[in-house]
Amino acid sequence: MRFLIALIVMMVLGGSACASDNEPIVVTADDDGIELVVSSGDRIDVRLDSNPSTGYSWHPNSQAIESFARIAPVEYEAPSDDGRVGASGTELFRVEVLNEGAGVLRFEYIRSFDDPPVAARVVEYLVRVGDAPWPPDVIAPVPDITTDEVDL
Repeated sequence: MRFLIALIVMMVLGGSACASDNEPIVVTADDDGIELVVSSGDRIDVRLDSNPSTGYSWHPNSQAIESFARIAPVEYEAPSDDGRVGASGTELFRVEVLNEGAGVLRFEYIRSFDDPPVAARVVEYLVRVGDAPWPPDVIAPVPDITTDEVDL
C-alpha cells in the first residue's frame, strides 16, 4: 500500500514538473526590476500594455542579451471588443533563451518618430541563465595607457 501511495505521489509530482517545463515565464510591467533565473531552452513572454493610437509602442533593447537570447518580432493583442475606440491592448514579446549568459532585458515605451525618441516609460528585467555570473562582463576593460605610449 505504501508503495502504491509513493508511486502516485511521484507520478503527480513528476507530471507537474514536466508540464511547467513547456510553459513560458510570463512577466509584465508590474515585474519591472525582477531577476529571472532561467535555463537554456526556456521562453520568457513579456506582456506590456500598449496603446498604438497614441503613437507610442514598446521597443526592446536586446543588446545586453543578444549573446544568449533572441527576441521574436512583437505581436499585438487587441483589446476585447468592448466598443471603445482607441482602447489599449497588449504587446507580446517572446524571448527565447539559447545558451548561458546574463544581461538586462530592457523595453522603452517611445514614439519612434520623435527626434530624439524619449521614453515615456522603461521596464527592465535582469536575466541570468544557469550559473552565469552577475553582473555580467559586458564592458571590456580599458587598457592602461601611459603618456610614453601616446603621441601628443
